[in-house]
Parts: sequence; C-alpha cells; structure tokens
Amino acid sequence: MSRLKIALALAVGTVLALPSAAPAATVSAAADSFCWTVPKAPTYSASGQIVYEGGVQCEGNVQELSVKVSLSMNGSFVTHTSKTCESTSRCFDLGLYPNRSGNQEWCTWVYAQHLISTEACETAGF
Repeated sequence: MSRLKIALALAVGTVLALPSAAPAATVSAAADSFCWTVPKAPTYSASGQIVYEGGVQCEGNVQELSVKVSLSMNGSFVTHTSKTCESTSRCFDLGLYPNRSGNQEWCTWVYAQHLISTEACETAGF
C-alpha cells in the first residue's frame, strides 16, 4: 500500500473537504509535520465479526492526533470508532462489526482533519 504524505497546513488554516457521511477528526501539529492516513483492509474473524482498523502515521511526534475509522458495507457507512492520542507519531484504532449473510464489499475508511481520507477494501468476498 502506498503511503500518502500530506503536509499539515494548520499555520495557514487550510482544510481539505471530506465526505459528509463521516466527518473528520483533528490533527494538532506543527505546520512542517508530515502525516498520512493508513487504512487496513477489513478481515473476517472466526467469531463472525468484521475487523476494521486504521490510523494516522506521522514522521515525528505531534501534540495530538485524533482519528476516525469507519466501516462501509456495499458503499454505505455502517459504523465507526474514534480515538485521540497525545504526544505521539501514530494513532490507530480498531473496531468489530457483525458479519451479514451473503457476500458484501467491506471497506475501511480513515479520516483525520487536514489529511485526505483513504480507504482499503477486502478482497476475500465475505
């Protein structure tokens, strides 16, 4: 998976538009910090749960990272989890969601303010 690096533009107040279905969280850092979102493709657990995970990675420590990790099923958002981490270079969160009968397309979306949202979708067809 390629890492998408975006310079945080807090110093000039630049905000990137994100889909309204899943609003972004915040990244508080110096204007020269480089951070990117890291979605992981959902997996199926033996307990019948869809496991979705993702986060934000930065090249250096930042004061605060907040991330929202959402799960979509067949293109519609079904759930999310969020987390805030302090004085760190990374912030990841993980969630579980009950699987449905049939074959769905499951995707993980990662959102953080001032960063472009990214997604990763499963390929196993569960």
